[in-house]
Amino acid sequence: MYRASWFWVRVASLSYAFFGGAHTAGMLVPAARGAEEANALAAIGLFEFDVMGVRRSHLVFYEGLGWLLTANLALLACVLWALSSLARRDAALARPLILCMALGAIPIAGLCWWFFFPAPGVISTLAAVSLAIAVRTAKA
Repeated sequence: MYRASWFWVRVASLSYAFFGGAHTAGMLVPAARGAEEANALAAIGLFEFDVMGVRRSHLVFYEGLGWLLTANLALLACVLWALSSLARRDAALARPLILCMALGAIPIAGLCWWFFFPAPGVISTLAAVSLAIAVRTAKA
């Protein structure tokens, strides 16, 4: 099925927007998985160390990286949405940027599969495949 490149960039944008929304929901309403997990989180929260003159715990880094991912997914969704508008007007001009985004999306998908669980892997793979299709359909 053929679609214009802007459509596939927009699919990637919406994929990352969904990923970011789901990740945010997971951060705001964490699943309770029992006493063992609660003990592990308490332990990493208790161990503090100095980093560049600031005292932090592993739990603070863990939570901070989660919020950093949420912010980056929102940024990625917005940039891709803007790129889809450019691709709609001039696909050849947008093609190098789409290629860069596709090349970045591939390791993101791989890392999601390797370190996490199927949901982020599937969503990230959808975004990467959509961007790869967008590169192929953006004619020079």
